Amino acid sequence: MSEAAWDGKPIRIGVLADTHCNGNDDPEPIRRLLTGPFAGIRMILHAGDLVDYDWLTQIAMPDIELLAVAGNCDEPGDPRLPAKRIVEFGGFRVGLMHGWGAPAGITQRLAGAFEGEAVAAVVFGHTHQPFLATESGITYFNPGSPTEPRLATAGVGLLTVTPGRLRWQHIQQKPWW
Repeated sequence: MSEAAWDGKPIRIGVLADTHCNGNDDPEPIRRLLTGPFAGIRMILHAGDLVDYDWLTQIAMPDIELLAVAGNCDEPGDPRLPAKRIVEFGGFRVGLMHGWGAPAGITQRLAGAFEGEAVAAVVFGHTHQPFLATESGITYFNPGSPTEPRLATAGVGLLTVTPGRLRWQHIQQKPWW
């Protein structure tokens, strides 16, 4: 989404991570997001571990723009899945990266990965646990996993961009399988 295309009206963006879906999975649970909590979204940010990019973009959600990064369970070297991205919404730079290592210390590792990039927020996955905190002026958001939650409720996220503000929301879901 280019800045020139933004008219200042609120933008809703779906946020996913750790979906771990492939061609053997029923696409209906993810499609229901588009008529439920993701109704009216402009795009989806996916923080990695899609597992099957083509299944997600061609079968489950073919009509929605997807910006994603590679996770440790994704096909290495897929050019559609860089290790990290920076996207801009309403003048805010948002980093997108899967993350690595134990949950303890993950925000510090992500801060190092985006050092000098002037991001307002970082969306990440890997832990399969919902997370929202602001540390040293950067907001860190993990939507959790809708398919394989760990020590948490299954979930997805929603980002609403308004002039001067990023609003993050966790949405609890029943696990899909």
